[in-house]
Amino acid sequence: MGGARDVGWVAAGLVLGAGACYCIYRLTRGQPRRSGGRRLRPSRSAEDLTSDSCDDVLNAEQLQKLLYLLESTEDPVIMERALVTLGNNAAFSANQAVIRELGGIPIVGDKINNPNHSIKEKALNALNNLSVNVENQIKIKIYIKQICEDVFSGPLNSAVQLAGLRVLTNMTVTNDHQHMLKSYITDLFQVLLTGNGNTKQYCYIPRQFPTCMLLSTLCPVKQDDFQPMRTHENTLPSYPMVWLLQEKPLLSLSLAALPRTPGATLIECRARQVQVLKLLLNLSENPAMTEGLLRAQVDSSFLSLYDGHVAKEILLRVLTLFQNINNCLRMEGQLATQPLFSKGSLFFLLYGEECAQKMRALVYHHDVDVKEKALTIIPKF
Repeated sequence: MGGARDVGWVAAGLVLGAGACYCIYRLTRGQPRRSGGRRLRPSRSAEDLTSDSCDDVLNAEQLQKLLYLLESTEDPVIMERALVTLGNNAAFSANQAVIRELGGIPIVGDKINNPNHSIKEKALNALNNLSVNVENQIKIKIYIKQICEDVFSGPLNSAVQLAGLRVLTNMTVTNDHQHMLKSYITDLFQVLLTGNGNTKQYCYIPRQFPTCMLLSTLCPVKQDDFQPMRTHENTLPSYPMVWLLQEKPLLSLSLAALPRTPGATLIECRARQVQVLKLLLNLSENPAMTEGLLRAQVDSSFLSLYDGHVAKEILLRVLTLFQNINNCLRMEGQLATQPLFSKGSLFFLLYGEECAQKMRALVYHHDVDVKEKALTIIPKF
């Protein structure tokens, strides 16, 4: 009898234990699983995907909804948000292919013709991320002509111009599409040199524009470089003109931070110069583009970029441009001969006496990188 009672207690304990486990299972079964990083949410509507709170990496279904929304909407606000979301997702290599396969590149590319400059800029930013993928470039290349027209005919230093230059830079990383820019080389040098004269540069700074937003990544702007001085803390006056002496470091302003105020003008946008030089450097590495570069009609102010006081990130790039052209001529077994090029061409500037003097001076530059670049060029004179 005692043995039977013990067996009964054991059986009852097992039943109670099983019941407790089942209750715990039912309580925990419906709880969402949390994981680090971004999550995919296939149930979100297309409108939700454009909200500021959406920071997820979208899946193919969500991207398809977003592309349909972008193609069908006439609302500029929704259009702009959709382009921003697509552009952010196009930063991921997997999504670059998915967007192409969903037919998204023509949908995005169509928006660069939109008269709204903000929409045009966002479309170019999305194309810029998509163009990192070499297969995508095959579809994007049909927009090169339109992008060039926007870059060369639009306002100087505008967000659209910079976004377009970034797309063109990506499209010329390989030699496949560089020939499409051959007729625009002179225009590139014009964009590079506009506002690079030897006279004083002027600009109007809108009232209440914070001086903390005046950015110079290379040479910090000193307060005593300005005339007039600040009227009160953290603001610059709208009148009279604010000016910098040419021998002072050039002021660089953040385009994103600059208020869209009519009449607000930049004295110099280094971002534009650097972006154009990146593009020209891509072209200069291709021997097939060398003759087109040397034939380009270039303003003599180009040689001022070889002055020793020029910012390092610009000076090194113009030196590398010269070095690349020399290397391509050597690879092709050619020498830069004068009869091939007309007066006023890049050839006459690079291989003239004035440039030779600048190279000899740069051999004594305080920066080691600049000095080494100059030494590689000197033997060519």
